[in-house]
Formats: sequence, C-alpha cells, structure tokens
Amino acid sequence: MTNYFNYLSPQADISSITELHKSRQKWVNQEKKGFLRYRTPYLELANYKANTVSLNSDTVTIGSQDEITTEEQERIKELLLSYMPWRKGPFSVFGINIDAEWRSEKKWQRLESHLPDLEGKVIADIGCNNGYYMFRMAAHKPAFVLGLEPSVQHYYCFKALNSMAGLNNMEIDLLGAEHLGHFKNCFDVLFLMGVIYHRPSP
Repeated sequence: MTNYFNYLSPQADISSITELHKSRQKWVNQEKKGFLRYRTPYLELANYKANTVSLNSDTVTIGSQDEITTEEQERIKELLLSYMPWRKGPFSVFGINIDAEWRSEKKWQRLESHLPDLEGKVIADIGCNNGYYMFRMAAHKPAFVLGLEPSVQHYYCFKALNSMAGLNNMEIDLLGAEHLGHFKNCFDVLFLMGVIYHRPSP
C-alpha cells in the first residue's frame, strides 16, 4: 500500500480508496494489458539514484552527467524515450535534456507568485501527468504531495523520475478527478492545472 494513506484524514473513505488502489494495481501490472512497456523501463531506471536534485529552476534537474558513465547515460536516454510523448517539462535527467511538448514552466511562472504557503501542507495535484508541477511544489517543502493520474504512461513516467530523484514526500495513484469525493478533508491545497477543459461536462 502506498505511503499516502498515512496522510488521509479520518473523514476519508479509506475502504473505497483502498479498493480503488488495489484494483488499479492489479490490472496495471497485468502483462496482457501491454503496460509492461511502461513498467519495465521504470524498474530499470529505479536502479539509478541521483546524488543531486534541483527543483527551484524552470528545468527540474535530477542528477548530473558526472554522476554516471557515458554508457549509463545512453541507456538512461533509451529508457526515457519509452515515455514519449513527454507532455510536461522541461526536465534534465543525468545531463539528458528533455524538451517536453508543453512548456509547463511558463504556466508555473504565472502561478507561483499567487500560491498560498505550501510549506507543511498536504497537496493533491489532479491530473498530474508526469509530475512536473509536483516536483516544483516540492521545492516549497510541503508535508506531502499526492498526484492523481489515470494514464498508465504518465503514472510510470512519474514513478521512474521520482525513483531516481528519491523524494519521499510525493506519491502518485491511478485515480482521477471523479474520485476526489472519497478524499474528504484530506488536502490543504488542490491543483487542477489542466483537467477541466478536457471534460465534456466540467
């Protein structure tokens, strides 16, 4: 069970959240579903642990080139390509610059000066994608950030990134905005950075 359960309030529907979590973990790890193409790179990338992580600049930086060999960098790049198309970013992973399709730092720049104090807060990022904004939130020292993301591609992309970054105050689950009702009084701050306009009935 993921460690975010420790941050749920007594008012949360723990049993429903637990069942949702278990059911999604069951099907997402089934080989016949074809999800191994995302899970397998994550498991290998988890073997590379970054010594340095920088979250305060536009590019989320996980590790540096001098922490690994040239051969390891080539392998990491090959594995990261498994998560194309990269939506949110930019990221730099062990010296590999990932120029994502969406310039997410521009949206964050517009938002950051209007943020409430995030230090010590429990936060949810709804539709978190690969977690770019979660990493940017982590620079503000929240108690915990939970990403809800129903896409298996994005789910394992975040898992891969954070397995290398090693941040223990963030987690992701294969849930969506429709499951927020189960999380009563769990979060101090909610982010919805690109969900509502994807819905036919916001």
